[in-house]
Amino acid sequence: MIASGKKIRRIRKGKRKGTGLENDLAAMPEGQRKIFEAAVDEFAERGFAGSSTLAIAARAGVSEGLIFKYFKSKAALLRQVVFPVLATTIMPLAIRGIKGVADADHETFAGFLEDLIHERLEFARRHKKHLRILLQELPFHEELRERILKGMRAELLPVLSQKISQFQKQGDLRTMPVDQMLSYLGPQIMGFVLSRALFSMKFAASEEEDVKTLIVVMLNGVAAPIEATRRVKK
Repeated sequence: MIASGKKIRRIRKGKRKGTGLENDLAAMPEGQRKIFEAAVDEFAERGFAGSSTLAIAARAGVSEGLIFKYFKSKAALLRQVVFPVLATTIMPLAIRGIKGVADADHETFAGFLEDLIHERLEFARRHKKHLRILLQELPFHEELRERILKGMRAELLPVLSQKISQFQKQGDLRTMPVDQMLSYLGPQIMGFVLSRALFSMKFAASEEEDVKTLIVVMLNGVAAPIEATRRVKK
């Protein structure tokens, strides 16, 4: 049975009652929660370098002194709260979503890719602000970058390896090391998702058409079909 993207999204939404991020925020003292939410908005819009504790305090509706009661500096706020919360809640949610798609039955690799891309688009739009912060700051924070990559390799590589191996055995995919194949497919999916979800880029009349075109290119490359190429040469 082929699991459609819409069906997977309905199931996932039905099961989701409260995310780890929501639970973490609920456990924070009110003042700290307001500061965290304001910091996320400020960092996402202006970047870490362009933000200030004064602007964060204004967004949170608290005094700047309250920020320094909890954190020694703006850098400490990013390092002690924003990054740990994102790493312990947003990334596990991302991993869980990918696992949910990988665990579903798919008759074709194209069907799997379609469900995966739709799931990633939904996730990216739901956590747009948090992803903006990670994209802006990860290049400058090696420890967090390694932590996230280590978790993704440990959690996702086994399930994706199994999925890809399944389609390699069926003859749908060429034989090559799984990590090598993922190094080709992953950036294409990530670039597409970020361009659509974070930067609102569009190329076709509908998102569904864009997704299907991406899948065709991922599976067949950008070369013209053989028949069309022969006609041009004639």
